[in-house]
Amino acid sequence: MMDGTFVKAIAEVVEAKQEIREIGGKTFSTRPMQVVEHDPRPEPLTAVTLTALVDYLTANVDKAMKPDLLLHVQNSVSVALVGPASGSSLKRTVWIRAQLEATNFPFGQRMEPEMFIVALQTLFQANEETLRLQQFASSMTDEQVKTLNDDGVTQIVAVRRGVSLAASVRVPNPVKLRPYRTFREIEQPESLFVFRVSSGSQGAAPLCALIEADGGAWKLTAVASVKAWLKERIPDVAVIG
Repeated sequence: MMDGTFVKAIAEVVEAKQEIREIGGKTFSTRPMQVVEHDPRPEPLTAVTLTALVDYLTANVDKAMKPDLLLHVQNSVSVALVGPASGSSLKRTVWIRAQLEATNFPFGQRMEPEMFIVALQTLFQANEETLRLQQFASSMTDEQVKTLNDDGVTQIVAVRRGVSLAASVRVPNPVKLRPYRTFREIEQPESLFVFRVSSGSQGAAPLCALIEADGGAWKLTAVASVKAWLKERIPDVAVIG
């Protein structure tokens, strides 16, 4: 049990005034210091589409429309409408932010053909390559994949033909695909992927995997596309990204 002296000592520590001291040519504080904000700002609205930004500006909901507004394309999945630096802290007011909530394809992970086909149908903008991959994945035998040739880029594996005939087929590589990775209002960036197949565990289905092969260049394309989309619809507001 704590006696009165101990409690009093704790109270004195808590209530002690902050002191600034010079030690060894450096300035120290006995307590952490925080800036007291004297220019409160509104919490930014949040949205998940670019269309919401356009609607907000068109309706001029918060009477925020001013010549010095700026649309900042922060990355491929985030855009903020900000005002000029102001107040004693020189901060920018963020009026609204569009933040994409996306379910991304698990690149680099091995998947059974059935799940792989479903992911291709739901997480990619359809093109000829997605159809080709779906057809290839659905034709692989349930037995372990027999790799007849693999030079690190091209694979030749056994796939099912008809009821029981297995044929040697070249794995399509590289492939150009458009996964959903940015706002749906714009054309999804096309980029290169490496498609790999491998055998599963004993008696299990073969496995498929897609590996990104563009070094992230698609992100630059996405930002440029978002900028162009916004400029076309809101020409009076500056857009950077």
